[in-house]
Amino acid sequence: MITDGTTLSFDRCFAKTALDRSPGTSVLDHCRVVGHTAIALLETLPASVRALLGGHPETIAALHDVGKVSPGFQKKYFQGFLERHLPDLARVPISRFEAEHCQIGMAAIRDHLKNSHAAEIVGAHHGGIRSRRKHRDSAEIFGGEQWSEERKRLIRAMEEEFGPITGIDYAPVVRNLVAGLVSVADWIGSDETYFPSHAVSTDFDFPLQTRKAVAACGWIIPEIKKGLNFEGIFGFPPHGIQKTFTDAIQGPGLYVLEAPMGTGKTEAALFAAYRLMAEGHNRGLFFGLPTRLTSEKIHERVEGFLDRIFEKQMRPKLAHGKAWLKEFSHGGENLAAGGSWFNRKKRRLLYPFAVGTIDQALLSILNVKHFFVRTFALSGKVVILDEIHSYDLYTGTLMQEMVSQLLSIGCSVIILSATLTRERRMPLLRQPLFSRHAGEKDAYPLITRKIDRIVEEIPGCWPQNQDYEIQLRDLNATAVAQEAIFKAEAGACVLLIANTVARAQDWFDAVRSQMREKAFDLGLIHAKFPGCRRTELEQTWISRLGKNAVRPEGCILVGTQVLEQSIDIDADFLITEIAPTDMLLQRMGRQWRHKRGNRPTQVPLTLIVSPSPEDAHDEEALMTRFGKGTCFVYAPYLLWRTWRVWRQRNRLNLPSDIRDVLEATYQQPAETDPAVFQRLYDRMVEMRNDLKRRAEAARSTVKALTLRDDREELVTRYSEYETADVLLVRDVDATGNEATVTLLDDDAPIHLSVNEKNVALTARLHQNLVSVPAWLLKKMTAKKPAWLCKHFFERVAVWQWDDLSGRLFMDGTFTGHTYDPDRGLRKLRSDGNDSFVDHTADDTDDFDPFDKDLIDW
Repeated sequence: MITDGTTLSFDRCFAKTALDRSPGTSVLDHCRVVGHTAIALLETLPASVRALLGGHPETIAALHDVGKVSPGFQKKYFQGFLERHLPDLARVPISRFEAEHCQIGMAAIRDHLKNSHAAEIVGAHHGGIRSRRKHRDSAEIFGGEQWSEERKRLIRAMEEEFGPITGIDYAPVVRNLVAGLVSVADWIGSDETYFPSHAVSTDFDFPLQTRKAVAACGWIIPEIKKGLNFEGIFGFPPHGIQKTFTDAIQGPGLYVLEAPMGTGKTEAALFAAYRLMAEGHNRGLFFGLPTRLTSEKIHERVEGFLDRIFEKQMRPKLAHGKAWLKEFSHGGENLAAGGSWFNRKKRRLLYPFAVGTIDQALLSILNVKHFFVRTFALSGKVVILDEIHSYDLYTGTLMQEMVSQLLSIGCSVIILSATLTRERRMPLLRQPLFSRHAGEKDAYPLITRKIDRIVEEIPGCWPQNQDYEIQLRDLNATAVAQEAIFKAEAGACVLLIANTVARAQDWFDAVRSQMREKAFDLGLIHAKFPGCRRTELEQTWISRLGKNAVRPEGCILVGTQVLEQSIDIDADFLITEIAPTDMLLQRMGRQWRHKRGNRPTQVPLTLIVSPSPEDAHDEEALMTRFGKGTCFVYAPYLLWRTWRVWRQRNRLNLPSDIRDVLEATYQQPAETDPAVFQRLYDRMVEMRNDLKRRAEAARSTVKALTLRDDREELVTRYSEYETADVLLVRDVDATGNEATVTLLDDDAPIHLSVNEKNVALTARLHQNLVSVPAWLLKKMTAKKPAWLCKHFFERVAVWQWDDLSGRLFMDGTFTGHTYDPDRGLRKLRSDGNDSFVDHTADDTDDFDPFDKDLIDW
């Protein structure tokens, strides 16, 4: 039994060390700071969210560190103090005690307040509950009865100051909200910038100082301008579908807008968000997109939107796995701009306005560290989710769960898509997938509104339809090149979109070998360029084919899915490999996208390249016909259905025909169809069900705050194809822990050392990365050099480029790959010809651990 000489009163225990490692802030003062910080944060939330949180969540925040009133914690961090002031305790071996204060605090709240929910929140405030060992608070490992009594005294003191929490019974999502509030209040209350050690004195004004800290972090939103109309914000009046959608907004709820590509869905959603915020229903905005590149493009537009609706400047945060790199590439000004407290990865979503990949929001429903902070971050905001047709069933299932959670925590959710099927829409609305009557179909454009469980469909209109001429032909690379060259020489801006990097490179080579020298501009864009080169290529082609570009008289741009979604370009003529109908429609959305005169053709022409699968009698034959690379990216059954739908058409009227071709593609096989297609359908359903089960399993682990996995990678997207990063260099001279390196983007060498951390150099290095199959580096037994350890967390190989031959070497050995600035990274075939033969899916967002390849099964 521990004697009185080994017990500290709770008001003499310390919570924080000073910068010189001496005892700093006491437990009592820190708990009071965090409790009042929680009050200040609550004041920034919409009334609907505050009502959800119930009575006195700030008390739980104040009690988050009650476990630090314990001999184990005090001995671990303040042994010197104990030796001077409590030598009896100082002499007791620390091995007798538990030092993990979250576990001790959880036991104290559970035993003294009989509140398991509050106990779990306290136990999880450092990211999640790591252990559920149920020792009593009076257990000897926690210090026995006397230390338990001191914790009880602290609990009473906090309840007297902030209010009682006895009897609080939280639903799981509300418990997660409170857990997020507690963690964020602790982060701010622990920040030496606002609360330096020894700053808390007897005359310290806790409410005033904590409100100042919350405001200084950037939580306080400036006053929104009231009474603005659509034209006042965007500079042009709304067209039909934009006006119909914004008129449909009637308070918080779920709104789905299905409308053609390039019809201003983004502006419609932003104006709806403005109305919801101006009317006081919501506070803040998160705009989620499929890839880093799409989020960066929208980020620029949201920044302009915020400038026009607020009295003072509000910059949105960019929230994705490489946001820091984007900001640093702009001179780092955004890193030091207002709201710098939010620059850390897990804090970006907390900022009132953020644009990023949907993955950042999906982490709010998955069992990763601090998932509940992301739940709190999204609460009460307008959440816009764009391009949702691009997700497979794994991510789609997670998104359905996330949408339901968002609606339950005071959010308004706006979903945008040009090519959403009924099969994907109804689960988002939590509606049964009932069949339409014969001959009846959903309207298009279509607005679906769900408020208080009542679902309404509002037909939209689009005043101008556009005819597209459609051709479906079986062409090899040479024939594709000839078609493209003929159009380009006639003055057309031609777009070639392939399903794989290898096929895009083959098409590019075929065009370059057959075209007259300097007859027109030719380019290639895909994900197998390092970031520095890819940025150059994108900027070049946006300047040629963008909205306000001075267009060349004929050109050809070849690419992969990156051209389908991420770059705002406008072509006259499209040649595309066959892909599922929704993807084809997205690609066609890059034709005649902007209003222009003097087009070289009367109507947009789309040439779909596909062999006939009619005489394929088994799966292997069908995959050979379509190409195994394409069948790796897209389900063979959907490719067959798409081929059947599109072979019957030589003209398509958009948007009138969008609904017809979409629903026809996603039908089940008929009884009269060959058996091979039924087997392909069954295989697709089986794989979809597997993805759904995986997603549901990932979701189910959040039923409790127990932390089972501290990794944030590979949870929001499912892919069997794992990639790893390679650093491409011109030259490297390494001596163990140091190296002099010349990168691809500059002739000037840089010095790297295991002992030096330099953010500017880290940014440079990341711009010279390219991804390869992970198995390749394992096969080569590639290891990350020591001199890169300050710049990369994961394994990174270094490949040296011989600019004369184009070959890439690792440690003097040829890797089997080549690189050139026009074609990107390629793998040599066994016959010695250049080609990337692994046919990787290309989703525009390599290198981002939250944003993996889009594989649509």
